[in-house]
Amino acid sequence: AFGCQSSSDADLSMIFQSVLDAHLADFAPAVQKVAKPVVNATLAVHREMAARFLPSAIKFHYNFNMRDLASVFEGLCSCASSHVRASLPFARLWMHEAERVYSDRLISETEISRCKEILVDVAKRCLDEDPEALFQEPNAWTTFATATVDDSNAYLPVKSMESLRKVLNEQLAEYNEINAIMNLVLFDQAMLHVVRVSRIIGFPQGNAL
Repeated sequence: AFGCQSSSDADLSMIFQSVLDAHLADFAPAVQKVAKPVVNATLAVHREMAARFLPSAIKFHYNFNMRDLASVFEGLCSCASSHVRASLPFARLWMHEAERVYSDRLISETEISRCKEILVDVAKRCLDEDPEALFQEPNAWTTFATATVDDSNAYLPVKSMESLRKVLNEQLAEYNEINAIMNLVLFDQAMLHVVRVSRIIGFPQGNAL
């Protein structure tokens, strides 16, 4: 048996700051400036989640570690400079990734609400963005719902629930033409769940835990 000391906040900040700075090298200066606040916000959320949501026999997966931090930055590094040109969309992407990594792990609505409160509180403290615009719903990012000029699978925000419903209904109709018909009712929660699943399977070694 052996022990392994956890990395300090300074070490984690240096590691992920380097990763994010490298990815944002060709982004607009307005986006590059938000890199450090985003790193600080991510570490702050991680500390809060690790301290408040402890593992138990039932919640054995409440074990927040460096892998979760890496998952947030993996999502942040999925955006392209050609599509994210301002600080607000990048800050909203951070909100989305933090929610996917931390909130989606929780098992009760009460805990999910507490997690959202943590995200909102940290965002207000660390990110210099208009709260109304930053927290506007829906805030869901995926590669299949927003068309691009070059038809690339860019990681982009869903424009609206109606636009997402239109895309999913078209995909469902296409599926039903060559397979056994599935009569699915695409209500909002179901569509957002499809976005979550798409994110998981779209990332290398993606998983829900």
